[in-house]
Amino acid sequence: MQTRILTSIDQLSDCSSAWDDLWRRSESALPTAQSEPFQLWLKQFAEQKQIRVIVVEEKGQMLAAFPLIGQRLGKVIEVGAMTHNDWSTGADLMVDARADWPRIHRQLLEGMKDLSWPMLWLAGCRTELPVWRSFLGELERARHAVTGHERFRVGQVRVAPSFESLEKMWSRNHRRHMRRAVKRLQEEGGSELVVRSEFNANEIEPLLRRGFEIEHRGWKGSAGSSVLATPGMFEYFLDQSKLLAKAGNLQLVFLEYQGKPIAFEYGWYAKGTYYTPKVAYDEEFAKFTPGQLLRYRLLKKMVEESPGDVVDYMGPLRDATAKWTTDTYSVDSVLVSLRPVVGRTMVLAYRMLRSVRDLRRRGASESKNLAAFAPSTHA
Repeated sequence: MQTRILTSIDQLSDCSSAWDDLWRRSESALPTAQSEPFQLWLKQFAEQKQIRVIVVEEKGQMLAAFPLIGQRLGKVIEVGAMTHNDWSTGADLMVDARADWPRIHRQLLEGMKDLSWPMLWLAGCRTELPVWRSFLGELERARHAVTGHERFRVGQVRVAPSFESLEKMWSRNHRRHMRRAVKRLQEEGGSELVVRSEFNANEIEPLLRRGFEIEHRGWKGSAGSSVLATPGMFEYFLDQSKLLAKAGNLQLVFLEYQGKPIAFEYGWYAKGTYYTPKVAYDEEFAKFTPGQLLRYRLLKKMVEESPGDVVDYMGPLRDATAKWTTDTYSVDSVLVSLRPVVGRTMVLAYRMLRSVRDLRRRGASESKNLAAFAPSTHA
């Protein structure tokens, strides 16, 4: 078993086949972690940054890959970071699900010795997953300073074998609201759910633009933060869509009213998991709650066609997704020292700051509770 570090997109391209074979054998279901979509992410968001991908191999087979990029922390210090941002995910820690994880993770630690950064800032890992628990355990056994905290929780829906059993997991108010919304739209002419998962090459661009125009007509367009308002971003998602469509991972979903799309979801599907990185609705038709109706109709379709699958809402749990959620998971930030002096000092200082902040929050909360229960000064 040996370790090497890839330092460029070209090097990653040279081992595309082995990389995708590892993705298939790993527990990662993110389609963007496949070689071509990941290379696209790096070209879009990290081409001017340090790229360091630690790879573990044995007998010509890739057993693990840990992709990292250089990220500025303040004006002076650069640290190693994960390949995710607010626009899209890249790739995550991937390990062959059938391999000896502790042994492989010890090899990854050997590769980490050659990194120039004082520490890793891993914002976006799921430490509750077995592969991450194993890796962090080896880090601590090797006496790396490690600290972390939960960033947010993400909602998931486990698609039940019947729609009735799925509905029972929702609140009574939510069930009632959705039935009323369906009835209201039916009374005004009805709607059609259009789900596209197979494409001709020339179809993707107009369909994708049609969807992101819905987002652009809303508050994101007004704020200049929509895909169409951000230079180069539509082209990025178009290239990503073409790659994912070629691999059978792309799903574009529309809710149409009188032939006009009033809600849109940009989705990915792989390994029994449906991801929803982008969703938008036409605010002109807000009275129909079109975004929620799209989710309702799509879940009903999934119950009929793919019970047992998981819907992953990806982003922080919000009211709009919490209504549907049957499970949640934690997305965490973890700091790992790579240098005995600078890195360890930074990690321990961060741990202390987090502790002080938590104590202050707890104190403020307790003060508020005490004030609420304090006896009245008025007789």
